[in-house]
Amino acid sequence: MQPLTDRQCEVFDAIRNYCAENGYPPSIRELMPMLGVSSLRGVTIHLDALERKGWIRRESTSRSIQILKQPGQENGSVPLLGGAGSETVSLLPQLKNEANEIIAVRVNDDAMLSDHIVKDDIVFTRVNPDPADGSIVACQSGTDIIVRRLDRASGKLIASSVGHERRIDSETKILGTVVAIIRSYGPTD
Repeated sequence: MQPLTDRQCEVFDAIRNYCAENGYPPSIRELMPMLGVSSLRGVTIHLDALERKGWIRRESTSRSIQILKQPGQENGSVPLLGGAGSETVSLLPQLKNEANEIIAVRVNDDAMLSDHIVKDDIVFTRVNPDPADGSIVACQSGTDIIVRRLDRASGKLIASSVGHERRIDSETKILGTVVAIIRSYGPTD
């Protein structure tokens, strides 16, 4: 992983902080005043550098910046979504070779209880916006992050507990497929 310059760190932190506060990435126009840059091209030059170094990925649509790495990830940690702020979690040894493709998600409900996934579990998710039908996936809709089973035929995210189904709509972003779980049995304080 290539290190970032001080200015690239500022740009990366602005993106990360915006995502943490709003639940979605900033547009290039929104980054301009945050970075003190007066042109769209000035922002895209910084974004190009972050993308070349493997810290972000972009598509040719608005708000398409995806953070791929977090500070500390080079030593085997991945970002924790659904946690407090910019938390990271140490990867399981069997996933260390896939650090660039893995995120961690804190489960926020007991909707997947029959699949042995409960509130406050941490699920490691392989980033994949198009997982196989029937896969257990992590999804984001606005600021809400959920873990459910994907049912493409019905267009729903199916919970293993009754009453927790969700329709897949234009706001729903599939983050990836669940590949491992960490559970803490003791007090979390």
